[in-house]
Amino acid sequence: MKNGGTFRILKKPVNIDPARASDTIQGLDVNKPDNEILLTFMARLSSDYENILITNDVSMQVKAELLGIRTQSYHNLRVSETGYRGIKCYDIANWQTIEELYKNGNYVGVETIPELKDENFVENEYIYLKCENMKAYTVYKNKNLFIIDSKTLKPCNVNAKNDSQKFALHALMAPTEEIPLVILKGPAGSAKTFLSLAAGVDQTYDGKYGKIVITRANVLADKDIGYLKGSLEDKMNPLLAPFYDNLEVILRCFNGGEKESNEQIQMQIEDMKESGILEVASLAYMRGRSLNGAFIIVDEVQNMSPLQVLTLVTRAGMGTKVVLCGDLDQIDAPNLDRENNALAYVSEKMKNSPLCAQITFNQDECVRSPLALEAAAKLTIR
Repeated sequence: MKNGGTFRILKKPVNIDPARASDTIQGLDVNKPDNEILLTFMARLSSDYENILITNDVSMQVKAELLGIRTQSYHNLRVSETGYRGIKCYDIANWQTIEELYKNGNYVGVETIPELKDENFVENEYIYLKCENMKAYTVYKNKNLFIIDSKTLKPCNVNAKNDSQKFALHALMAPTEEIPLVILKGPAGSAKTFLSLAAGVDQTYDGKYGKIVITRANVLADKDIGYLKGSLEDKMNPLLAPFYDNLEVILRCFNGGEKESNEQIQMQIEDMKESGILEVASLAYMRGRSLNGAFIIVDEVQNMSPLQVLTLVTRAGMGTKVVLCGDLDQIDAPNLDRENNALAYVSEKMKNSPLCAQITFNQDECVRSPLALEAAAKLTIR
């Protein structure tokens, strides 16, 4: 190799003495592929260089540690958190700056604001400006701050309950020509899925998108209950229960808050499926598809691998918006951690892209209930 190393493919493992293998770890079966790899590695150990086994397989890493083998995960699929939230807040001294934002074509140059001129921003980063009792919600684009009229952002009659939700709705409602990829991160109850669905339903009924496609990682927080019978949709329905829960609330808001029965709401959801407005998709069958004019919502992205999210985002065709939702504190996949999951990976790699907007909700922005907020703050394992 260019760096002086040697790359070798072993068609057959080296001869392994079963007696030696059983002495190494009692009961180690040399006929199992993982064990064969480990013992082959041990047979080729050399004192001339550092010996490291590269694998993302957690089970193999545990076995390797018992054998005294040093392991590493794939470095090219790991990222370090930089703390980027997609939102910044500034107190400025000159109230005329905010007044100018509303008068001068709804934008102002960053270099004209003393508190911001030396700051580094990325495209589609949201900036909240305050000066005494005046405030302005803005988005950064090409060295300018553009005003956001949060009063117009009410998809399906849903109102934002905090500043982060206002910014999230702007990203979700922005044309695909401006922001085709939206990443929403944050704790349970911060309304990531709810806002995404509200924006998707509103714009689909408005004719901006042909359909809403919903999917999520097939990873459970507990042991599964076995194989599920029925069609693909039947198998996906338990995983997509959070979508349907939110959709029921959204449809009631969309209909003006009328007291419709659960049966009527369920009929509306079934009508959306039958008419093709709402499509339930499985990640396993996304490869090869090209989705044009669709509003794609992907939940639990922290339980996906970087390669899975690459496959999914590249399915987007013309006029399609992709929304990725997740929480880095709720990783259930055994082979993933905070540095190699899809949510962390895509967030870090896409943060400088003018085609992407990101919003990270804080723990105190949970809108479910005081109990959910307290649990998120005190029961999270870090």
